[in-house]
Amino acid sequence: MRIEIYRDNLEPEDIKNNPQTEAARLIVRCQEKILASKDPVTGQIGFLRLAAFGLEPDLENIKQFCMNKYRSRELEATVTIVEYCPKMTYISRYYRLDIPGECPDLSEENREWIDIYVLLNRFDEEVGSEEFAYEKQERDFIALVNSI
Repeated sequence: MRIEIYRDNLEPEDIKNNPQTEAARLIVRCQEKILASKDPVTGQIGFLRLAAFGLEPDLENIKQFCMNKYRSRELEATVTIVEYCPKMTYISRYYRLDIPGECPDLSEENREWIDIYVLLNRFDEEVGSEEFAYEKQERDFIALVNSI
């Protein structure tokens, strides 16, 4: 699925020459919970980053990581969100990984299992303080709704 967002009331002709950059994130689901990552600086909740803007995700390495870490390598591409801004176009690809059985214990800091409905409410209610916090949260909310 592809979802397009035009920021600042832009029209298609306004963005035709925009440079593009891509990022990828992973939505990990176990039972009725989602693995959330918390930014240590801003405290904003989001999903695991597979590739930052400008870096191409290596899906084979990601699948191997998922198998080693979460006992599953069944990645599913769920949604691509294209965000048109005045000077740049951001393409965010989201993948879902379903973990069978019990949710693994987490040893990483800033990660936690959150009930899907609680996470949806947090995306709706809490907005971080960084410059593009609202846009990031809106992207993650849209991705989660279209990935479950």
